[in-house]
Amino acid sequence: MKLAKFHFDIEACNFRVQSYVAQQLTAAAKDKGCTACSSNAAFQLAQCYSFGFGVKKDIEMRKHWLQQSKMNSNDLEEALESIRRTEPSTFSMAQLIELGYQNQLAEDYEKEGILPQAAAEYEVMVSSRDKILGPDHFSTTRLRYVLAGILHRNGQLRESAALVVSIIESTEHDLKTHGENRLVLKSKLSLIYKDLGKFEDSEVLMQEVLEGYSSGLKKKKARGSSSGYLIPSKLD
Repeated sequence: MKLAKFHFDIEACNFRVQSYVAQQLTAAAKDKGCTACSSNAAFQLAQCYSFGFGVKKDIEMRKHWLQQSKMNSNDLEEALESIRRTEPSTFSMAQLIELGYQNQLAEDYEKEGILPQAAAEYEVMVSSRDKILGPDHFSTTRLRYVLAGILHRNGQLRESAALVVSIIESTEHDLKTHGENRLVLKSKLSLIYKDLGKFEDSEVLMQEVLEGYSSGLKKKKARGSSSGYLIPSKLD
């Protein structure tokens, strides 16, 4: 198994799937029945502990499993760089929502009564991805959006709004690529503002979203145009 190959697909699932994968890798790494298998599992675990996949980021555990794998730090850095360079061919918030990710996850966590636990898990994941992959990497952005949905459902409206605002601001540098994502994000922010009682801001944002879709997303992407509405960086 190569973590880089499946990492981002698994990451889009329930956070406990990541934990399960890490647990299975740990069991395989400790199994001496197949030296090659245990070595490979140990190397994948070293990657997990490098950026917090299914486990909390831990430098000492990373060193431990790297030694167990008989690989070296250059091998590990090469594997991590491969993950950093990985880009989905058609990544968009709209596409993921269509597939049932993002919104469905927060809803599932709410039904199970584990929103606080999920929020804590995603906060750690976001922090780890931000440090290892960077704040603009699609993985970091995707997890921040999931976290925003969880915080919204958990009643942490200001924190959720601030997170969505930060994602919107981070896409300002490439409006052509992120045009559709920004409309999805602004739609989400409009709903949060409504729940916060910020009805004017909510209506302005929703009107912008409606105009964006009605005017034709393709034309908007081609122009690389931006909105005249400035998203407030702080909530009053």
